[in-house]
Amino acid sequence: AKGYNPKSGMGRMAFKDGAYYAMMDVVITLQLREFYRPQLELWGQWDLYLNRCAASHRAYFRMERNGIRINQDTIRRHVEELKPQVEELLAEFQAEAFKRLGRGDFNPNSPKQLLAFFSTFGVKLDNTAKATLQVMAEVPTGAGAWAQKVLDYRTMRKAESSYYGPYVNYADESS
Repeated sequence: AKGYNPKSGMGRMAFKDGAYYAMMDVVITLQLREFYRPQLELWGQWDLYLNRCAASHRAYFRMERNGIRINQDTIRRHVEELKPQVEELLAEFQAEAFKRLGRGDFNPNSPKQLLAFFSTFGVKLDNTAKATLQVMAEVPTGAGAWAQKVLDYRTMRKAESSYYGPYVNYADESS
């Protein structure tokens, strides 16, 4: 509602805006825990759950207090290695989309464009979710090969934008 990207904008959110979000996150998490508690107790897994939570909380506290040491040079090298692979896959998609759809501005992240792209193979999909594409990718030719390329592209873009980028952007000089 405030215009922040929920995946990448939380770190730029004003404290007063983030406080409510954080509070509701805790409330919902606690409600989920209590919802599943009877089943965990029935299965004899409640103590295991509590022990795992305690171990995780200790680790998170230490990371919050001490920070996380990263090798920025390694991350930058990974980004440099990944970038040409992403660009190459994107160029392949755009060339194939131009042949099949008559357009070269193809975006493999667009479900609408992917549905149209796969329809040119005679494949009618209801969605372009990961599970759907994984089933298609089991056939290594035609539409299946392109489904695997979509999965590869998404994986690489996710690594580049959600993992590597934020580590470098939020790191301080001592990391």
